[in-house]
Amino acid sequence: MKENLNHIIMDANQNYHRIAYRIDAGLMKRLTYAGEDGYFGLHTGDDITYIFHTLNLMETEFKRHKVEITEGQPGTVFSIAFEGGKNERVEKNADYKSNRAGKVTEDGRHALKVVQEILTEIGYNVYQETGYEADDIARSLVRAYEKDYNHTLLYTNDADWLINLSSKTSVMRYKSSTANYTHITPANFSQVMSDEYGCAMPYNCILLYKSLVGDKSDCVKGVKGFGPKAFDKLIADMVAKGFRNIKGTDGFLLLIHPQNVKNVIEIEQDIIGGNKPAMKEERLRQAYESLELVSPKEFKEIKEPVYLPSLHESRIAVYEKLGFKKLAKAW
Repeated sequence: MKENLNHIIMDANQNYHRIAYRIDAGLMKRLTYAGEDGYFGLHTGDDITYIFHTLNLMETEFKRHKVEITEGQPGTVFSIAFEGGKNERVEKNADYKSNRAGKVTEDGRHALKVVQEILTEIGYNVYQETGYEADDIARSLVRAYEKDYNHTLLYTNDADWLINLSSKTSVMRYKSSTANYTHITPANFSQVMSDEYGCAMPYNCILLYKSLVGDKSDCVKGVKGFGPKAFDKLIADMVAKGFRNIKGTDGFLLLIHPQNVKNVIEIEQDIIGGNKPAMKEERLRQAYESLELVSPKEFKEIKEPVYLPSLHESRIAVYEKLGFKKLAKAW
């Protein structure tokens, strides 16, 4: 274990989308570059609105984490996960995330590329892999290195990241409806997610729920006609049958594993599929197809994050050259 180190993993694209909406709506001031000419390919007068505001949002959360959550801790390892473009989920199902098409403009793609280069130069652990989504990267990092840290904290708006919750990992989940983060842990998962989804949500049933009810934000259809009330009935039946976390605590921890979700779907096929054979067959097909879309795709090997004691000095040096005075300050 890395003595007294914590690990924070940031969803990079979430930050971009948060500021892009405000910029495109005319709610944020346009900025032009006035730093060292040619640095990261930037030249005097270039529009850096997306670049600066994305970095500023990330740095604000990093500072908040450092000051409010891990005060007194000697060190934090910072990792940032970027989306890796088109992946096999889209190839298998053309509807997957089709509602997001075109949301990242050409200017946005350029901004994200520059942001990634700047963060890498500073010394942050930056991850992007073709065919992998940010939540795939986060899951791979947690699975491989969670044991090495006092605590791992994930920053995202994506409920898919909640699969990582454990006694050593929690999630700061951003909700646009409140314009704020909620700190989700195993202790409050059920209450927070039951209120959001309008049905029983024992810890940790996120894969099971999305496989059956679906996920509108990603165009995952789930099982036709199977909504929150049906999910309530399913959970009640699972409780009656004695489904429990094998470690003895309440909840369904083992359902973070896709194969176990598949087993539950098989066991509960009468509730999910109904009594008519043809309908049952079709509904089970829909459930398994949705499960494949929402299940994380893990790296077999993922680069180990590095703790950089000189990170803050490096931040200041890079941001000063960029002319980003607001960011060129010590935490």
